[in-house]
Amino acid sequence: MKHKTLITLCVLFVLYQTSMAQKSFDDDIDDETGSEESAPIDGGILWLLAGAAAYGIKKHRDKEETLAIQQEHDKRLK
Repeated sequence: MKHKTLITLCVLFVLYQTSMAQKSFDDDIDDETGSEESAPIDGGILWLLAGAAAYGIKKHRDKEETLAIQQEHDKRLK
Protein backbone atom coordinates (compact mmCIF):
# COMPACT_ATOMS: atom_id res chain seq x y z
CA MET A 1 0.00 0.00 0.00
CA LYS A 2 2.86 2.38 0.75
CA HIS A 3 4.29 1.67 -2.69
CA LYS A 4 1.09 2.81 -4.43
CA THR A 5 0.91 5.93 -2.29
CA LEU A 6 4.50 6.85 -3.13
CA ILE A 7 3.90 6.37 -6.85
CA THR A 8 0.72 8.44 -6.68
CA LEU A 9 2.52 11.27 -4.90
CA CYS A 10 5.35 11.21 -7.44
CA VAL A 11 2.91 11.35 -10.36
CA LEU A 12 1.00 14.24 -8.77
CA PHE A 13 4.26 16.10 -8.15
CA VAL A 14 5.33 15.68 -11.78
CA LEU A 15 1.92 16.83 -13.01
CA TYR A 16 2.11 19.88 -10.76
CA GLN A 17 5.61 20.75 -11.95
CA THR A 18 4.72 20.41 -15.62
CA SER A 19 1.68 22.64 -15.20
CA MET A 20 3.77 25.29 -13.45
CA ALA A 21 6.48 25.17 -16.14
CA GLN A 22 4.25 26.87 -18.71
CA LYS A 23 5.19 30.32 -19.89
CA SER A 24 3.05 33.08 -18.42
CA PHE A 25 0.63 34.82 -20.73
CA ASP A 26 1.31 38.48 -21.43
CA ASP A 27 -0.87 41.03 -23.17
CA ASP A 28 1.56 41.34 -26.11
CA ILE A 29 0.87 37.83 -27.50
CA ASP A 30 -0.46 38.02 -31.04
CA ASP A 31 -2.90 35.12 -31.41
CA GLU A 32 -3.65 35.78 -35.07
CA THR A 33 -0.10 35.43 -36.38
CA GLY A 34 0.80 32.35 -34.36
CA SER A 35 4.06 33.83 -33.16
CA GLU A 36 6.62 31.90 -31.12
CA GLU A 37 4.97 33.11 -27.95
CA SER A 38 1.81 31.09 -28.58
CA ALA A 39 0.45 28.83 -25.86
CA PRO A 40 2.09 25.37 -25.84
CA ILE A 41 -0.21 22.35 -26.15
CA ASP A 42 2.36 19.56 -26.27
CA GLY A 43 2.27 18.86 -22.52
CA GLY A 44 -1.38 17.84 -22.55
CA ILE A 45 -0.95 15.73 -25.66
CA LEU A 46 1.97 13.94 -24.03
CA TRP A 47 -0.17 12.94 -21.03
CA LEU A 48 -3.01 11.81 -23.29
CA LEU A 49 -0.63 9.61 -25.29
CA ALA A 50 0.91 8.18 -22.12
CA GLY A 51 -2.53 7.35 -20.76
CA ALA A 52 -3.59 5.74 -24.03
CA ALA A 53 -0.40 3.66 -24.11
CA ALA A 54 -0.91 2.50 -20.52
CA TYR A 55 -4.52 1.56 -21.30
CA GLY A 56 -3.42 -0.37 -24.39
CA ILE A 57 -0.76 -2.27 -22.45
CA LYS A 58 -3.28 -3.18 -19.76
CA LYS A 59 -5.77 -4.45 -22.34
CA HIS A 60 -3.05 -6.49 -24.06
CA ARG A 61 -1.95 -8.10 -20.78
CA ASP A 62 -5.54 -8.87 -19.82
CA LYS A 63 -6.14 -10.51 -23.20
CA GLU A 64 -2.99 -12.65 -22.88
CA GLU A 65 -4.01 -13.71 -19.37
CA THR A 66 -7.51 -14.62 -20.55
CA LEU A 67 -6.12 -16.70 -23.42
CA ALA A 68 -3.73 -18.53 -21.10
CA ILE A 69 -6.54 -19.37 -18.67
CA GLN A 70 -8.76 -20.53 -21.52
CA GLN A 71 -6.01 -22.77 -22.94
CA GLU A 72 -5.38 -24.30 -19.53
CA HIS A 73 -9.09 -24.94 -19.10
CA ASP A 74 -9.26 -26.59 -22.54
CA LYS A 75 -6.32 -28.89 -21.62
CA ARG A 76 -8.11 -30.01 -18.48
CA LEU A 77 -11.24 -30.89 -20.41
CA LYS A 78 -9.34 -33.18 -22.82
